[in-house]
Amino acid sequence: MAFVLKQKELKQDSNKEFNYEPMGLKVTFKPFSSPAFQKAYSFIQSKIATDSRQTLTADSVSKEAIGDDSLTYDEALVIAVGEHLIADWDVVDESGEKLPVTGKNLLLVTEQADEPIEFLQWCMESAVDVAKSQAQQATETKKKPSPVTNGKKTTQE
Repeated sequence: MAFVLKQKELKQDSNKEFNYEPMGLKVTFKPFSSPAFQKAYSFIQSKIATDSRQTLTADSVSKEAIGDDSLTYDEALVIAVGEHLIADWDVVDESGEKLPVTGKNLLLVTEQADEPIEFLQWCMESAVDVAKSQAQQATETKKKPSPVTNGKKTTQE
């Protein structure tokens, strides 16, 4: 009997829309398992681990060491979420123009949330929900029965 390679018919666009009620915000998320986000997330986590082993000195927290472009780990995570996990949103600027989805724009939105940490947690949980849905779809695809063959190719002449 030959091994039958099943076609994975997963929707490429497995994004999902969520509503963040406290801000009246609609956001379409990509899966948390997105390779680009996982790379960014791993990088942030490795920086946290490295920095936690470093001794703090006056020089390491001086004005020269901490420039204006330095990010906190939370800010870096918000930017990574905005860059890699959000596909679309209904955010507009004061003139009514749709704001593009970027990490920096998500940082601005997060700063306006009453509970920024809660908002970031909601973003992460929503993206995890999309990844779970995608994994469930993959599992269901694997369970679909394949036609039974005896391993020989049949042709009609």
